[in-house]
Amino acid sequence: MARYEHLPIYKKAFELAKYFDQIVRNFSRDRPTLSFPRRRE
Repeated sequence: MARYEHLPIYKKAFELAKYFDQIVRNFSRDRPTLSFPRRRE
């Protein structure tokens, strides 16, 4: 099995994924998104 944890691209991609995870945690869950817009009544 190949070991890829030591590769620089793997490290940078993993750091980026952790960074986005921290940002997304602060998003509001009740806000409408582009894929599911709120209906106008």
